[in-house]
Amino acid sequence: MGNWKYKLEDEGKQLRKLIDEGDLTLETVIAVYNQMIACLKFLKLKLIGRDKIDLSYEIDCMIEDYKLARPEDTDAYNYYEEEDILNFNLRGFYDFCDDNRVWFGL
Repeated sequence: MGNWKYKLEDEGKQLRKLIDEGDLTLETVIAVYNQMIACLKFLKLKLIGRDKIDLSYEIDCMIEDYKLARPEDTDAYNYYEEEDILNFNLRGFYDFCDDNRVWFGL
């Protein structure tokens, strides 16, 4: 295992806490998306060197995707659909972070 290039200690802790809370309510789903966006914005501020050029655009695209994926209509909320979409986005988020050596606080 290599060294971590970036650390999202507090932001990562908050994201893990939201994910581990248990019940996947509409409010929890929205909070997870908001925290992933916060993590990405914070990571973007920490980028150095070539990463600032290479990753900024990808991070901006991910932020926009997560904003669009956040459920807004409580009447149309479907637990199973939102869970699948959220899990898909979380996998992409964690894969991106692993690929770019970003560590999350425990």
